[in-house]
Amino acid sequence: MGDEGLSVGQMAAATGLSVRMLHHYDRLGLVSASARTTAGHRRYLPADIDRLYRVQALRGLGMSLREAAEALAHSRSESLPELVVRQLEQVRSDIADREALLRRLEQLRAGSAEGITAPDGDLISAIAAMTALDQDLQHDYREQSGRYDQTRGASPSILDPIARALEGAPGDRLLDVGGGTGNYAAALRDRGWKTVVVDVSPEMREQAEAKGVETVDGDATALPLPDASADAVVMISMLHQVSDWRAALDEAARVLRPGGRLAVMGLAADHLRDVTWVFDLFPSARSFALDRRPTLSDMVAHLPGTTAEPMYFTDLLDASIGALCAFPEAVLDERTRRQTSFFGRLERDNPAELALGLARLRQMLEEEDDPRLPRREARERLGDASILRWTKNG
Repeated sequence: MGDEGLSVGQMAAATGLSVRMLHHYDRLGLVSASARTTAGHRRYLPADIDRLYRVQALRGLGMSLREAAEALAHSRSESLPELVVRQLEQVRSDIADREALLRRLEQLRAGSAEGITAPDGDLISAIAAMTALDQDLQHDYREQSGRYDQTRGASPSILDPIARALEGAPGDRLLDVGGGTGNYAAALRDRGWKTVVVDVSPEMREQAEAKGVETVDGDATALPLPDASADAVVMISMLHQVSDWRAALDEAARVLRPGGRLAVMGLAADHLRDVTWVFDLFPSARSFALDRRPTLSDMVAHLPGTTAEPMYFTDLLDASIGALCAFPEAVLDERTRRQTSFFGRLERDNPAELALGLARLRQMLEEEDDPRLPRREARERLGDASILRWTKNG
């Protein structure tokens, strides 16, 4: 690094972070290039690089941008050696997992060399371990983006109640946070809104842009937008993908103008416990899914004045897990099923259970044993999902 430090472009090239992300960190007050050249150009100095490392390390340890900012602002924030030690522990854990997989693969190779047929269970376990080690816990939309719209569209079952929830907004600028390929943003645009998709996936944003929708690269927990810059915000089937749902709701509230409308559609923990019958057939996914979803009462309490109403799927255009549960036979369609994070993760982490559960569902449907019936009362009360509405006061 030269005496003048690194430019934003040089930092982006050296670290692999985008220039847009570095500017985003600067706007948030997370990391700024603290020096300037005589010509006024910003430069990153060693202290700035130290802080950038801390931010990325904390994010790698599972923190949201907001949580990382809070950790760095704490009077007893970790020293650089302490943070490096924490990362070392995580990396060692990852290495231990890979070494365990290595030993398993070596045993399989030795057995096959001696003509011993490997048990199916051993092969399935090895496949699951390999896949899990190479993927994030969150659903990865990079590979999926190109085929996402083949089975997913803007469902009237969602679009109509969302549009009603937005009525009375002070203007027409609408943010679709986590809007993916822009299906709902495009549909709302056609209803008169000036829509912008905010999403972290460049592949998904590319698909939205192809529909003529404006996009912004942004994390739901730290929106790269100024205060009071939107008239409406929608979050559709995405809050469970966010590291900190409270921060995401707070950010939506921050960017809304007074009188602005927030509409959130999704499955709460209440739905997963009482309505979503797929856990009867695929129980291993229950704890992971519940850990990532708040209850309706938690969300309503977080933004005072929020109301929640049930919604029901009358079509399969959305093809989310809520829609699939409303149409059990659709779960047997592989192309449709694989477009949900639920089944994508299950296929990755527990393929044996997936195969057994699908076989059981096929048998149930052949015998006209409807998996929805035991949960009818809860479905009538809670809906297939919920629409949350909130208006910003003041």
